[in-house]
Amino acid sequence: ACYRMRRPGRRLEIESSAAFVAQNELILERTFDLVEQLAATQRARLRRTKVPAYRELWLRSALYNAEAGDLTATAAYLQRAWQIDPAMDVGAFVHTVAYTGLRLAADKQDFAAGERFVTNIFAQVPDQAIGLKTQGPKALAEMHKAAAFAAAAKRDHVDTRQHVLAAIRNDLTSVRNRGLWVIGAKAVLRR
Repeated sequence: ACYRMRRPGRRLEIESSAAFVAQNELILERTFDLVEQLAATQRARLRRTKVPAYRELWLRSALYNAEAGDLTATAAYLQRAWQIDPAMDVGAFVHTVAYTGLRLAADKQDFAAGERFVTNIFAQVPDQAIGLKTQGPKALAEMHKAAAFAAAAKRDHVDTRQHVLAAIRNDLTSVRNRGLWVIGAKAVLRR
């Protein structure tokens, strides 16, 4: 058995590298070449996974590069993901970006770092992906909602109030979230 230890940040350094992406692209290319050798029914079913596989690779690479601070690479990978799948699931993308931002905020003990991450990602979305580009505030609201519920669970009423208000400020549709109203009201009443 082996136990491998890496220095902090090594995972991000590897996964944000162009070489890592190229290796994964090669694996996908070889995999889908093998798919073409299968029976027709299997081939048809597996061909449908090609676009999502490449899209996810490039979206994940965009997130890693944004986390590493390389916004040029972030923009390039977002462009590739959007080009291969212009009808990508916007809600899933918003959710992933929001929770990645929340994780970064927690890791760095700095909520502003998470907000910068989310803002940077949406600033790099291709201009032609209008439906996606306009979702930055919704991702910030989702991040604040999750932080509000986490703060409420810790009985931190000040943070709960701040995150509830930030969620509503970023996306007015957040006011429809009954759970957010409940924790917000409790936080106000328990000053």
